[in-house]
Amino acid sequence: MDDIAREAGISRSAVYQYVRTKDDAFRRLAERLHNDAFDRARGSGCSRTSARGSSPN
Repeated sequence: MDDIAREAGISRSAVYQYVRTKDDAFRRLAERLHNDAFDRARGSGCSRTSARGSSPN
């Protein structure tokens, strides 16, 4: 949590106002990275059906 606070330029106590535990911080980061990747894939015109090789109807 010290690393997160230092990189964000805030105190550890401020970090804990946004996340409850290290696991919560990790989960939120993983979710954000996943959503960002999904949004980039969606923006590139890639879809689930075309990614599997089927043509969409």
